[in-house]
Amino acid sequence: MRTFYIFKIKKHFAILTKHNPYNLYKVIEKVYYYNDDELRKNTNVFEYLKDTIDKDVLGDKIYYSYKDKSYYTKFLNTHMINDYFTNEKTKMIINKKYMVIKSNEEVPLFFKDIKKNEKNMFVCDFANKDYFWLEELV
Repeated sequence: MRTFYIFKIKKHFAILTKHNPYNLYKVIEKVYYYNDDELRKNTNVFEYLKDTIDKDVLGDKIYYSYKDKSYYTKFLNTHMINDYFTNEKTKMIINKKYMVIKSNEEVPLFFKDIKKNEKNMFVCDFANKDYFWLEELV
């Protein structure tokens, strides 16, 4: 099971880090591992890099593309795929600051929907030290 954190990066930072995402990953990773005191002091670093996700609009677009599928369920801002045929089990939570996807798949179905509806999405899997631009993967 992998946990992906997805951030919408501001356009000018996306342009600067598109071909060398390592530095962007290291900054986000540092914020991820902050303790509570460090986080309160340094939240402006993270806010400076990332853009806000319109969780209602994105959530509605994803809901309407899957609402008739038997393997899809939604509750508030949580979307889930439990497909018995492909054996995919994926849970996605959309927040204004970031998204979290927990999945047993390397490339969850939700990736292509996010890519279709959002730009400059940067994906981090901190446990596996993996990071990539969503546009380059799917």
